[in-house]
Amino acid sequence: MKAQNLIASVAAVLFTFASLSAVNYNVERQPAPAAKASAVPVINLAPVQVRPSAAEMRSAALLSEIGVA
Repeated sequence: MKAQNLIASVAAVLFTFASLSAVNYNVERQPAPAAKASAVPVINLAPVQVRPSAAEMRSAALLSEIGVA
């Protein structure tokens, strides 16, 4: 059983490689675009912590008691 799994895996890899080779056979490769020197800087904002209010906690507790939530 292990040998069959190994043979099937190798065959799958070979079929995949052959398929991708056939698809990419006559495709011209384009150079990657150069990075922009005047890129916009990334601004990391402070994390926001959201906590439920007392009324929201109370309503959630009531809903869980009656089995809605």
